[in-house]
This record gives sequence, structure tokens and C-alpha cells, in this order.
Amino acid sequence: MGRQRPDTVLCILTGPGVVYGDIDIMGRQRPDTVLCILTGPGVVYGDIDMMGRKRPDTVLCILTGPGVVYVDIDIMGRQRPDTVLCILTGPGVVYEDIDIMGRQRPDTVLCILTGPGVVYGDIDIMGRQRPDTVLCILTGPGVVYGDIDIMGRQRPDTVLCILTGPGVVYRDIDIMGRQRPVTVLCILTGPGVVYGDIDIMGRQRPDTVLCILTGPGVVYGDIDIMGRQRPVTVLCILTGPGVVYGDIDIMGRQRPDTVLCILTGPGVVYGDIDIMGRQRPDTVLCILTGPGVVYGDIDIMSRQRPDTVLCILTGPGVVYGDIDIMGRQRPDTVLCILTGPGVVYGDIDMMGRQWPDTVLCILTGPGVVYRDIDIMGRQRPDTVLCILTGPGVVYGDIDIMGRQRPDTVLCILTGPGVVYRDIDIMGRQRPDTVLCILTGPGVVYGDIDIMGRQRPDTVLCILTGPGVVYGDIDIMGRQRPDTVLCNQMHMRYPQEPDQKAETKPFGMALTEFHVLLLFGNK
Repeated sequence: MGRQRPDTVLCILTGPGVVYGDIDIMGRQRPDTVLCILTGPGVVYGDIDMMGRKRPDTVLCILTGPGVVYVDIDIMGRQRPDTVLCILTGPGVVYEDIDIMGRQRPDTVLCILTGPGVVYGDIDIMGRQRPDTVLCILTGPGVVYGDIDIMGRQRPDTVLCILTGPGVVYRDIDIMGRQRPVTVLCILTGPGVVYGDIDIMGRQRPDTVLCILTGPGVVYGDIDIMGRQRPVTVLCILTGPGVVYGDIDIMGRQRPDTVLCILTGPGVVYGDIDIMGRQRPDTVLCILTGPGVVYGDIDIMSRQRPDTVLCILTGPGVVYGDIDIMGRQRPDTVLCILTGPGVVYGDIDMMGRQWPDTVLCILTGPGVVYRDIDIMGRQRPDTVLCILTGPGVVYGDIDIMGRQRPDTVLCILTGPGVVYRDIDIMGRQRPDTVLCILTGPGVVYGDIDIMGRQRPDTVLCILTGPGVVYGDIDIMGRQRPDTVLCNQMHMRYPQEPDQKAETKPFGMALTEFHVLLLFGNK
């Protein structure tokens, strides 16, 4: 949705690498060099403007390995941070200023570390105050000091720390709220207990605790997250096995009777949840990162009543029931994002106006998904959307918020693979061939239009393995990139028609295997 012509490249590499060229993502400026999200260590050079009104001078780099990024970033902000935003999934340190949709100038750092570390400085995220020290989301044990104000109107006195290792945080936090909690918010990914009051964008004063623990634990007390009611007991998002009891109201107008629990280990959750919805789900929302099953109704910002389940499993599993996420229709069965192999059956409507007939499944292992998907679109794709993190092939049509009918496939593979045919993602044109986001080396052929008004001439390929990309890309823009984005380091020969024909039986064989594997000969 940009108004400029980037000159070269967008490449999101999940392995180490370097990208050269210009990118304009929904911005009004012309960054001069690069956006590169590396999941391995690396360095990126150049300018980035994401929906902003200013010109950062150098870099945004989200590294999932240790690394350091230098210079300025402005993400939807009105100021010019002087140095860095770096989200590291390994230990590291980031220096200098960040302004994310804020109106102030933090003086030092935001660093989300997935390893132990410490961050110093000030952060203002869409807020109106100037916290004095730190926000640090650590996935390892650590301690953070200072004040944080996230879209709030008060000045907490000490700390917000989301630790994925054991730890304790002391003092007051106000996140978009109008009250002054008395003690603590601590999201721990290791076992622990937090005491005190929390008000997150709410109008009430919970009496005790919010604790999102990624290890086993129990939390007691009242929570009001942007709601108008007073839950009676608990919200606990546990990443280890556990059970939570009590009432939760998250930006809703109702009073759920029991529980919301996002478990990253196996478990079961009981009770009602209303997340910004107008209905009363009868049972459960459970996002399990291990195998499990969830029962009941969920209404997430929607106007309908799904009948059964939403379960995002990061291990193999099966989910049954109806889901309506901000949609106007009634899917009949399932949404399941599995990070292990599996199969999902049923209908999904995400903010769309149509009725897909079967499935959306984002598998992080190999698998196959059948039938129709409409994600915020106005058309009826005929077959499949499957985001596989292992090798695989997907067949069929996809329309994501678009006005056209792609003829075949969208497949985001995190392993090597090839995708054939047309894709239109929120665009007004008909690309001729392919979009494939491969996390391993691969090659994609054809044209892609992502929410744009032009016809790129060749390819967009986001590789998560190392590589180099050449040429021009316009994503959601009004220009015509002239050439190509492709992995030149692992070039493959184009598939001949007889080779394409051989791909389909492979996909069907893979399908039958998984059906028999999960459900037996039924």
C-alpha cells in the first residue's frame, strides 16, 4: 500500500544472510536499503519506513539468534528514534531509542530477549508518558528495573517484566488503564507466583493478580482486562500443565463463568470465555502447545456463537467444532493451527463474507489440507491454504481479502518445495504463477500481486534459509517492480508439465497416509 517504488528487495531470511536494496511497506517514504528479518545471526543495513511518516536512517532487524542492530527506526511513529529496535531470541543487548506509535522519545531500549539479559532505558509504546527505565521481555531468567507506560495514562513506579524463566517483579503497572495497580504484573515462563493488583485498559480494580506463567503454577484473585465487569477469580496463561478456576472478562460485556487458560503443555480447561464478544461461549478457549483436546464454545470479537472449539495446538492433535473469528458466518467445524503433523476438518470464516467449505490448517510439520478457505475475502477459493513448515504440496484456489480467483495454490513451506499457479492476496490483479514462502532453499516462478494494483513480472520468494535476492518488489504498492525476487543460490530448473503431473499423486499419497495415521481405517 505504498506510494513509492522500492528498487530492490524484501527478503525475510530465517538463516543468516544479507539483503540489499529499497523497501517501502505501506509507507510514504523511500527507504534506501533493507528490511531483513533474520532468524539467525546477521546484520542489516539501510533504511526502513513501516507506515511511518519519517525516514529512519538504517535498520530494523529482528534476529532470532544473538546479534546487534544499529541506527534508526520509526514504526508508525511521529518521532525519530536514534538507534535500534532489536528483538533477539538469543541473549544480547540493544542500545538507543525506540518510538513505536508513540508520541514521546524513549531514551534507550526495547529488547525482547528469549535468552537471559538485561535492558536499560526508557520505552514509550503508544503512550502518553515517559517511562524511566525498561521494558524487557526475557525468555530466560532475569530482572528488569524502572517504569513502563504502555498506552496508559498513569506512571507505574517500577516494572513490567515478562520473563520466560523464573523470577519475581515488584511494584506498580498500568497498561492502558485508568487505575493504579498496587503491585505487580509478571508474565513468567517459569514457575512462580505474583501478588497484587492489575488493571489493563480496564475500569475496575482487580484485587489480586494476573500472572501468565509458562511453567506450572496457580494464580488467585480478580482480573479485568479492558472489561466492564469484575471477574471473580483468575486468569492464568500457563505454558506448563495446570488448571485455572474463576471468571474472566477480556474487553467483553459478559461475565464468563470459569476460565481462560492458554496452556503450552497438555491440559484441559473448563468454563466460559468472552473476548471482546457479545455472546456467552459455553466452555473453553485453550491454546495448547502440547497435544490435547478442548471442548466448548468460543466467541472472539464476533457476533455469532461457535458451537465448539478453537484450539491452537503446537503438537499433534485434533480439534472439533465451530469457530467464528470476527466473522459474520457460522463455520461448521474447526480451526486448528498444528505445529506437528495432523489434519483438520471443517469450515472457517475469518472476517470474511463467504462460507469456506472445509479447512484452514497451519501445520508446522508435513501434511495436507482439503477444501475451501476464505480469509476476509469476497470469493470462494476451491481448495486449500496450507502453511507447512515441512516439505509438501498444496492444491487449489485461495483468495485472501482479494477480489480475484487464483487458480491453484498458496503454500507457505518452511522446507524446500515448489508451488504452481496463481495467487491473489488482497490484490486487484491476477498474478500468473506463484507465491511461495519457503523456509528452506527453493525457487518460485511467476507473478505475484499482494494487495497491489500492479502486476509484478516475476516472483516474490521469502526464503528462511540463506540466500540473496535481486530485483524490485512492490507489496501493496501502486508501482510495477521490474524484475525478480528469487533465491539465486539454490536455483532449480523449471518443472516440465510431466513433472507437475507427478506432484499431485505425491500429495494425495501424503494425504491418505496422514488420514490413516490419525484416524485409522474409518
